[in-house]
Amino acid sequence: DETLKKIILSGLNIGVIDASSRGNELPNKVAGVGLARKIGMDCALKLFDHSSKKKKIFICLDADCTVSKNYLTEIVDAFNNNNINCASIRYEHNIKNNDEETKAIICYEIFLRYYHLGLLFANSPYAFATIGSAMACDAESYMHIEGMNKKKAAEDFYFLEKLSKSFDIKEINNAIVYPSARKSWRVPFGTGQRVGRFLSNEKVEYLLHNPKCFEILKKYIFLLAEENNVQTIMSKAKNISLHLYKFLVDKKFIKVMDGIIKNSKTKGQIHKQKIKWFDGFKTLKLIHYLRDNVYLDINMFDALDEMFEKLNIKFETNRQKGTILSIDIQKKYLIEMRNYLYG
Repeated sequence: DETLKKIILSGLNIGVIDASSRGNELPNKVAGVGLARKIGMDCALKLFDHSSKKKKIFICLDADCTVSKNYLTEIVDAFNNNNINCASIRYEHNIKNNDEETKAIICYEIFLRYYHLGLLFANSPYAFATIGSAMACDAESYMHIEGMNKKKAAEDFYFLEKLSKSFDIKEINNAIVYPSARKSWRVPFGTGQRVGRFLSNEKVEYLLHNPKCFEILKKYIFLLAEENNVQTIMSKAKNISLHLYKFLVDKKFIKVMDGIIKNSKTKGQIHKQKIKWFDGFKTLKLIHYLRDNVYLDINMFDALDEMFEKLNIKFETNRQKGTILSIDIQKKYLIEMRNYLYG
């Protein structure tokens, strides 16, 4: 194989872990992408030259991805020159074709980008992409959070979320990962599942969260940052949205805040603990709670037009509300989102 020859002759040190041949299979109960990443990363941790002052970097990628030519050098330089601990790396699915799989991946990437834009609009501290094939961290941060989890799906989301509670997640935008758009039913959600669902016409895919959900999130994040009195927070939350208030009651927010205040010595510590409590997962839970109880998902392009306006993204389409656009126009929407996120 020519590719294998190039890798061997490149000077890279390649290690292979056999976790699939007879007798070496991963146990069914925990087998999955989380455990696979964990095995590789834990093994690599033992091979780093810990006497070196240079960053010891874990870079996660999937076997069916391709990358830009500057991929390794950009990531290594970014970590060493800017003292980065963790990073989300630029990703772009291939959207050159016009076939059904391309339509599916455009729809899914718009879904991912839209949620990212919504978090940015809301000033969420968890506004970063969580793509398993486009993330990296150093050995210090990896050990600090006690390594990769063993989740069968969303291991990337939980891994980066946990890192973000102790370190800044930086963005590396000069290197690009091109994930595969393949369909798969191996996991309950994610790229493969969404592409497969789109191709099966199982449900209406051209829907996004109502932007009003992110308006409520934005007001709540501001309130949480400005106020420490729990009764005042609950009262103002009720004024923002009765459903936000009910969500906080359901999550036992008063008890949580009492514990935070009791165990914190400074306002800075209180603020940090509030952010840790209302993390990326609870943020997603709030958006889903609002979707399920008051603001149903709406037409994808209606939602995009509203979000673009909120973020002052200039984009004209002359479209009728409620319509699904041609694939060429969809590509333009997606490229506009990429441009906004990556500058």
